[in-house]
Amino acid sequence: VLFGTLDMNLLRKCPCPVFIIKPARRIAHSRILAMFDLDESDPKRKDLDRRILDLAGTMAGMEDGTLDMFHAWYLPFEQKLRSDDLMRGINTVDALLKKTRNHKKLQLEAFASEWTGLEPRIHLVKGEPQTAIPKFTKTNRTDLVVMGTVGRTGIAGLFIGNTAEKILRNLNCSVLAIKPTGFKSPVR
Repeated sequence: VLFGTLDMNLLRKCPCPVFIIKPARRIAHSRILAMFDLDESDPKRKDLDRRILDLAGTMAGMEDGTLDMFHAWYLPFEQKLRSDDLMRGINTVDALLKKTRNHKKLQLEAFASEWTGLEPRIHLVKGEPQTAIPKFTKTNRTDLVVMGTVGRTGIAGLFIGNTAEKILRNLNCSVLAIKPTGFKSPVR
């Protein structure tokens, strides 16, 4: 198991970035994947996306590696919409899918244009993040994933965030996890 109890506790509670390196013969991270939430409605998440890009770009530059920018997207309630008799015959769901994908693509491209040190490759994948990201890392032999984690306290503090926890359980590469600005550790 790549992420043990200590690793998960650090990822949940440490206020600074946490770098967990996969055991290997050599420590090299030439294929770097930066994951983005792209939630425009939340300024903290938008700031976190920028910090992810900065650290991932810096790591790729230091390692003389490649930077892949990744966002997994989906249309909430797509299956329910497709099964609705009113929606079935008018291609509304397909139009919503196309509009959602185009919007996310523009957002990701805007982030890519902010980084001038490298020419990142953009990957926009339809699917749930917890399955799309591990699949992408395996297929593309990713060495390092740079991701944000939303730490919580109290009972919710048992989890980093449902999506992040599911992703981490299925990764087989090094991880650099970043907390949002202003995160307060529950450990004093």
